[in-house]
Amino acid sequence: MECFFAPYLAVPDITCFTNNIGTALAYLDPGSGAMIFQLIIASVAGMAVGIKLFWRNIVAIFTGKKSEQEQSEQQGTDK
Repeated sequence: MECFFAPYLAVPDITCFTNNIGTALAYLDPGSGAMIFQLIIASVAGMAVGIKLFWRNIVAIFTGKKSEQEQSEQQGTDK
């Protein structure tokens, strides 16, 4: 099958990429699986720490209340 190119869009047709895909001679060994598992665990732990650090700000967004930082800044400017 011939590769089609749309010059008016300056973007090659997707068939240029899909026609040339052959079999992948690759495998996932136990080291790869452990790395993927570690990546997932680290992502979950990072999200948990981020949520813990910014929990009051997250709640303030949904409740419409000001966060403690905004309240302290406002009190500092009111004096």
